[in-house]
Amino acid sequence: MKISLSTIGLFLGPLSFLLILFFVEYPDLNSEALAMLALATWMAIWWITEALPIAATAFLPLIVMPILKILPIGNVSANYMHPTVMLYMGGFLMATGIEKWNLHRRIALSIINLIGTDLRTIVLGFILATGFLSMWISNSATSLMMLPIGLAVVKQFHEQLSGKKAKLSDKLGKNIMLGIAYSASIGGVATLIGTPTNTILAAVVKELYGYSIGFNEWLLFGFPLSLILIVICWWYLVNFANPLP
Repeated sequence: MKISLSTIGLFLGPLSFLLILFFVEYPDLNSEALAMLALATWMAIWWITEALPIAATAFLPLIVMPILKILPIGNVSANYMHPTVMLYMGGFLMATGIEKWNLHRRIALSIINLIGTDLRTIVLGFILATGFLSMWISNSATSLMMLPIGLAVVKQFHEQLSGKKAKLSDKLGKNIMLGIAYSASIGGVATLIGTPTNTILAAVVKELYGYSIGFNEWLLFGFPLSLILIVICWWYLVNFANPLP
């Protein structure tokens, strides 16, 4: 009988929790901190092994922390509705709507069509489209959305070009794939919801310094920086990494 990884994780998680809680001693940690370490280990094991759905595991603190008297349940539950969490959830909802109605495909193809058919500008079109979508959707999701479009364009050029020009097709393909990867990360810098690290930074700044970074404030800083990096990325790819005529 073969035991699945999720089944192992289902029992290993609470077992690790109990072992750390009752048998591990750290001189620098008080009882509450040690309990948090035990809980974090339990949750990490369940997340890695997918013993339960990720969302279900995320609710463990609601049960465990009040029982161990780490925090009252009111304080624990309040963090689930933190403004940063709600902002990011709104970004997910918007991303879901964009994916459902294929708006990402229409935006990408419109930008590429507007840019033109020159090899260098095609790369720029993919970089701009990916960067724009990544402002509102997670970087990984944007890359996965743009990848099929990029592969289709590269395949079409590969079929049309032959001989010496076939090398141009290879260079174009490399630049498009690298451009999608780089611009997805660069575009995520532009807005507060572009990537989770942005919202985490905003929350840390709010907690440590009492300064609230709003969506517009981040946009004023992040968008120009993102735009500059997009141009640098395109210029480097088509002139140095894989030069195109």
